[in-house]
Amino acid sequence: MILVISLQLFAILVQSQDCESLKDGDYKVKFKKGYGGVTYILKINKGRFTEIHGSDEISGDVSLNENCALRLDYPIKWDTTNQLQKVLSKSNGPYFDFESTKGKKINFRLTGYGGPHVTSGEGVFVRLE
Repeated sequence: MILVISLQLFAILVQSQDCESLKDGDYKVKFKKGYGGVTYILKINKGRFTEIHGSDEISGDVSLNENCALRLDYPIKWDTTNQLQKVLSKSNGPYFDFESTKGKKINFRLTGYGGPHVTSGEGVFVRLE
């Protein structure tokens, strides 16, 4: 009985999330204090992304941009002779869960490297004009 009620509540919460994909454009990515993430610019354009960290840039593919989530795939090649690198090379890039939207701001929870239930960061995307 408790399991049925829990599953129904979960289904209602999932359906009640009202968010869209991240539209093509430029965003400032800011992490909340305590997560150690740096602020950077993220450009999304036709299924591709570019991260700009000062004068450094890295580009790759957006492999998921729907259902309140964004996943970025980086073009990093690993030397797969090391067991840890083999595991990491099979994992996808960071996974941003969108939590809420207010105007030009989208709050997110960053997961992916440690599994979907491990939060490695929290912050906000701010759409730039």
